[in-house]
Amino acid sequence: MNRDKKFEKITKDLLAMSKVTFKQLQLIKSQLEGADLSTQEDDLTHNELVLDSLEVKIKKGVTNAIILYGPRASDLRKIMSCYDITSSLERTGDLALNIHGYLNRIDLEGFVFKSIYEKLHELLSVAETMTKNAIYAFSYEDLQLTKETIELDDVADAIHREIGQEIILLASNKSLLPQQAIDILSLSRISYNLERIADNATNMAEAAVYLVEGKNIQHLHNSYVENK
Repeated sequence: MNRDKKFEKITKDLLAMSKVTFKQLQLIKSQLEGADLSTQEDDLTHNELVLDSLEVKIKKGVTNAIILYGPRASDLRKIMSCYDITSSLERTGDLALNIHGYLNRIDLEGFVFKSIYEKLHELLSVAETMTKNAIYAFSYEDLQLTKETIELDDVADAIHREIGQEIILLASNKSLLPQQAIDILSLSRISYNLERIADNATNMAEAAVYLVEGKNIQHLHNSYVENK
């Protein structure tokens, strides 16, 4: 396989990995909206195995490409961006599986879940949008979309904080049944995992910036957005 085909194969595998990640987020959304959790178990588990396999394949491909082909600066930026995005996609898959586990513990008909549902659904929608936008920004080298993705991270953080405040109010000065206590703790962890998915999308957007501009804006994305 020549150099160009090797680089093209890495990108193709990355896009395949992103599609599987999107499926995981869709499955989580359907569960949150009331789908039977047991019917999703096999799909989630299978998709997780696919993500792990693709991560290994892509990272091995990146290592081989660097060793065998001595890529030019622009090519090196692309494959290193692929490497970083691969890690973020794999972590997003893990977080989705975590959320599935917590949803299994919750009484979806109880007042605790119903009190938090709208905000939780909003946070999931923001995290999902950020993930998709980050991949599209990378694929089309769209700096405007990277900016929009990074800006949404503040929105995700704000919703996460609001959920935390509502959970505190639900738990304060009340005598909770055991299941309600489990619901509160599980919803708190779901919100945290969704916020981490948004963070991973931000990391992917930063990788897209590195691809296009050769700038490492990790930990500096707020100033990057303000200057755009």
